[in-house]
Amino acid sequence: MDKGKAYAFFSCSTSKEEIQEGIEKERGHCKISEELEVILEETKNLKGDSDLMETAKKPEIRKMNYVIEASYPGKGNIDAANQLAIMMITYYNIRIFKEELHSKTIRYKRGGKYITRN
Repeated sequence: MDKGKAYAFFSCSTSKEEIQEGIEKERGHCKISEELEVILEETKNLKGDSDLMETAKKPEIRKMNYVIEASYPGKGNIDAANQLAIMMITYYNIRIFKEELHSKTIRYKRGGKYITRN
């Protein structure tokens, strides 16, 4: 098994630098695996396979300005999505986003297409 991958798309007016600083500073508060790798990017700069890029073009995703890509070595995509959900909830609760996230969704690939984690 390679790496499980998942993506948290969200809309937020907090600067990328502030979010990145919060992610790095507050990582210890999350009850997630230390192996989980996360990358914050502006959604407009997202790169990935054609299925991911099609997902990013959907109107409900296009309006979200940030995406966190999670990679989880040796685990599946759903595992990465679950870890990412825990991280996003924790970061929201400790207020690194400084506001309510008006739009948010976690997507992962299953059966050749990206689906929403419920």
